[in-house]
Amino acid sequence: MQTMHSTLLIGAYDWEPAKLPEEEYRERIAAFWEALPDRSCAGVAVYGDRRNNAQLAYLSNMIPKLRDGLALVPRRGEPKVLVSGGPNAMVPAVRQTWMPVEPLGEAAKEIDAWRQTLGGPVALAGFDSVRMATHEALAGIAGDGRLSAEAHAVLRAAMRNKRPRERAAMREACGMLRAAVAALAASQSGGPRAGVTEAMARAEGAALRLGAQEVRTLFSTDGGRTLRPFFTPIDRPVEPLQVYVAVRHLGYWAEGFVHLAASPGAVAHKAGAALQEGIALVRPGAACRDIAAAMRRALAPLHEHPVTAGSFGNAIGLDLEEAPRIAGDSTAELQPGGVYTLRAGACDGAQHAIVSAMVAPGEGGCDVLWSAV
Repeated sequence: MQTMHSTLLIGAYDWEPAKLPEEEYRERIAAFWEALPDRSCAGVAVYGDRRNNAQLAYLSNMIPKLRDGLALVPRRGEPKVLVSGGPNAMVPAVRQTWMPVEPLGEAAKEIDAWRQTLGGPVALAGFDSVRMATHEALAGIAGDGRLSAEAHAVLRAAMRNKRPRERAAMREACGMLRAAVAALAASQSGGPRAGVTEAMARAEGAALRLGAQEVRTLFSTDGGRTLRPFFTPIDRPVEPLQVYVAVRHLGYWAEGFVHLAASPGAVAHKAGAALQEGIALVRPGAACRDIAAAMRRALAPLHEHPVTAGSFGNAIGLDLEEAPRIAGDSTAELQPGGVYTLRAGACDGAQHAIVSAMVAPGEGGCDVLWSAV
C-alpha cells in the first residue's frame, strides 16, 4: 500500500550489527554476483533517496535521511557508500552502514570515474526515481541498459526471498505494528473515545517507543469510505474508525488495515471472513490468483472496497509493495521465504471496511505474523 512518505526521516536508522551483521550483507553481495548472468560486469552502482531506497538498503543498510545515497559495489574489491551533503552529513551517515562513507558529488561523474578505474562495464540499479538530468547523464554509462536490467532483476528476486535475519526483522516490525494497533484500540474503548488525532498519535507513539524508524498512517472520517493522511487536528471521535498503519524497522515494513467499531456491522464481518479464507490458503507454492479468487468469492455479494479493488495484497519487505501481487491476473506463486500482506476490503454502498494480515508461507502452512482478525 503506497502512501505519503515523510519529508524528513528522524527515526532510529543507525546500523544494528547485532541483528544485521556485516557478514549478512557480504553474503547478499556474494549471492548477487553468483546469480548475475553476465560475468563481464565489473561493478554495480545502487542508488537510493529518502523515498525509494530498498535496493540500496538491501546491500548497504543505508537509508538516506535527506538527499541521495549511492553504493558502489565491485565484483572484486571493497564496496563503499557515497552520501550527499557536507562534512556534518557524513557523521550520521557513518553510523548507518557497514561500508566506508564518502561525500557524493554528481552521481553520473562518480560512477563514470569508478567505471574507468574498474576497467569494465558496470550495472545501474535503483535509479528509477532520480532526476531527469541525472538519467540523461547516466545514459552513456549504462549502454543499452541490458546489464542494468539484469542486475535489477537479480536484486529484486533476492529481495523477495527473505533470509532468516530479514524474517526476524519483519517479526519485530510486526510486533511494533501490534503495539500501535493495541494503542489505537485502547483509545476507542474503556470510556470516552479519543478524537481521531489523539488516537493516531497514541498509535504512532507506541511504535516509535519500540524503536520504529518510521510510522505512516491513514484514517477515515467518513465511515471507512475513503482514507486520508493527517492535515489538521481532528478532535472528535468517529464511528467506525478505519485506519491504515505502516511501521518500518531495520529497513523492513509491516502494514495493517484495522476496522474499529463499537458494533461491527455485516460488511466488517464479511471482510474478516474473506481475510480468514485467504489466510487458510497461504502455503509455499500457492497460486496468487487462487487466493485472490477465493477471497473474492468470500466477499460476494458485496463489492470490493475501492482502496483494495483489484489486488488482495502483495509481497512486502524493504518496499511496501513488492512483487508479486495477489490478484486474479497473477501467474506467480507464494515462495517459502516470502512475506506477504493480505487485504480484504468490502462495501455495500452504505458500510465500508478493510482488514488485513501479515503472513509468511512455511513448512506447516501459514505463519501469521500479525492479523486484524
